Amino acid sequence: IQKRIIIMNSKMVLIVLSVHLFLNFTYLQATTYFIDYENGDDNNSGTSISSPFKHCPGDINSQSKASNVILKPNDIVKFKGSVQYKGKIDIKWSGNKNEYITYDGNSTNTWGKGKAHINLQLEYSHAFYARSKNYIIIKNFDIYNAVTQSKGYRGIIFNQRGKNWLIENCIISKVSKWKTAFPDNVAINLYDNGTENVVINNCEFYALGRTIINLFR
Repeated sequence: IQKRIIIMNSKMVLIVLSVHLFLNFTYLQATTYFIDYENGDDNNSGTSISSPFKHCPGDINSQSKASNVILKPNDIVKFKGSVQYKGKIDIKWSGNKNEYITYDGNSTNTWGKGKAHINLQLEYSHAFYARSKNYIIIKNFDIYNAVTQSKGYRGIIFNQRGKNWLIENCIISKVSKWKTAFPDNVAINLYDNGTENVVINNCEFYALGRTIINLFR
């Protein structure tokens, strides 16, 4: 049986982690990088709709100019709506106070149609993976088909010791073996001491494993 769970401004996370996040963002002098997995090219500039990258900076499969990008505070990585991105994104850089690094799955619905998709193809267990990275926004993604990971650092969105995150308007679904087993997987893993100030807002979860949100201290 598929069960859908929608988290609307998850106060549980705020209470457990003793957090409060002030969303006072000023997106000034930011670089916006555009990702179109179907029609992009990592040799493009990546800084316009007409010249998008194929891979997101931080993806192990990125090449050429995309692999050389170093994201800075205030930068935005925008994914084309309805396009299936296939890969795992390592978050390697931090923003700073009021200057978050944003991974945006077409939240304004101005490039493509609807949410950007991340299809993990039953090959990857993580869509976004970060250790000690702060001031991060992940919003408006439809993420599905994660492979079940029974050991190690589980979490389709994995945040270890990261502070000041916003995960918003995302759908996470369809982990492998969900129909025939009760897979030991985690949709969002907030892992280890030092993981603080995390807001999960208006997210939907279904056809997953035994844990939706893991708070490990």
